[in-house]
Amino acid sequence: MCKVQRWPRVSVPYVFAQFLNGDEAAMEEALSAYREKFQPGEQAEPKAALALSVIAADSDEEARQLAADNKVIRIHFESGKTLTITSLEKALDFQKHAAEKVTLEIEEANIIYGSKNTLKARLTALQKKYQVDEFVIIAAVDDFQKRLHTYKLLNEALLNDKQLAAQ
Repeated sequence: MCKVQRWPRVSVPYVFAQFLNGDEAAMEEALSAYREKFQPGEQAEPKAALALSVIAADSDEEARQLAADNKVIRIHFESGKTLTITSLEKALDFQKHAAEKVTLEIEEANIIYGSKNTLKARLTALQKKYQVDEFVIIAAVDDFQKRLHTYKLLNEALLNDKQLAAQ
């Protein structure tokens, strides 16, 4: 059961941080539960957003290469707790110094990546599928110039699109 289902009634906006929890089923469950639990108050209608990690580049291949550098490491404690971090080096160091036995699970980070046209299509599809009102975008690239380039390409793809802005 997701945390939203345990709430009484809600009348505030909701943001699902997909970049922290890449489980699509959990995202769908949380957004659905939010809409079910929503009760008009100061806000008349539910407003949902997705927080996403995104990498934009001039080509799909360049974006794929940038995304491949990102990993998610889940540190599973013997006690049942889980900690998620993005640095393998830090995870290995943590493992050496942990007070209890831990295991590491390494996986690809859940990043939406591509050229500006690919991203426009993917974000539009996500918006329609999950009926979200907005996105919170985190450019998931360490290099400052490439991070700025991600935002520039997203701006060109989405904000300068008169048809999309009218939706």
